[in-house]
Amino acid sequence: MRKQVITHPISAQALRPVADQSLNTVIGDRLKDFILREKLRPGDKLPTEGVLAERLQVSRTAIREAMRGLEALGMVEARQGSGRVVRDFNFDAILDSLTYGMVFHSHTIRQVTEVRKALDAFFVDHMVANVTDADLTALDDLVLDIQRLLRDGKTYEDDDYAFHRRLFEIAGNPLAVQLFRITWEVRMSTGDPTFWQPPRSRSEVAIHANIVKALRARDAAATRMAMLAHYAYTDGLLAKKLAAEAAGMRETPSGRKPARNGTNGKHA
Repeated sequence: MRKQVITHPISAQALRPVADQSLNTVIGDRLKDFILREKLRPGDKLPTEGVLAERLQVSRTAIREAMRGLEALGMVEARQGSGRVVRDFNFDAILDSLTYGMVFHSHTIRQVTEVRKALDAFFVDHMVANVTDADLTALDDLVLDIQRLLRDGKTYEDDDYAFHRRLFEIAGNPLAVQLFRITWEVRMSTGDPTFWQPPRSRSEVAIHANIVKALRARDAAATRMAMLAHYAYTDGLLAKKLAAEAAGMRETPSGRKPARNGTNGKHA
């Protein structure tokens, strides 16, 4: 059954005329204000371009450009047969910006990893409280998949992602799932993707199995310890990469360390 689309009336305060038709930012701000003032919900239909252009006293082209900006921010979306509607909140726009802006700097990757650790540590209590037998079975299956892929010499990034995503789904906080996805994508989008490939070691099976074992015992402290121990490998690699980058910055293009008091050892 198709959900009924509700069109809300427009108040004069929510959509005021725009003096400068070239200010798409101003139009976008007025539209955001309209959504908030009218308390529109995800799926609610926005007024047509014609109605908005008339009320704001701007061209339809200006409205269209402003709408594209809101679509890029993930606030509205176009639906076939319904026009533009309010979109449910998500981090897609933030994710796109973060993955582009952070992939070039190892120190930002380190900061993202620290945020991920904080998420893991905080939501452990929720995971322990919410985990079901079905969740444990699914996690067991993923551990077996990782073991099989390692034995066959294949990559297991997809199963690793699925494992940790399932943990945040168990926590029961949809926002935490999206934040996890951001930290994962930023890490995996670094300029050196091979650097973030998980280790091809059988210890990875034990590390993931220990997390499941602690969850099965409903032991929050043990689960937290197992999850944070999971970062030992990547923390070590990241520390080496940061040290190498720092050493490179201390050297001149010729490979020699710069003189302490200036160029060629002389005062400038």
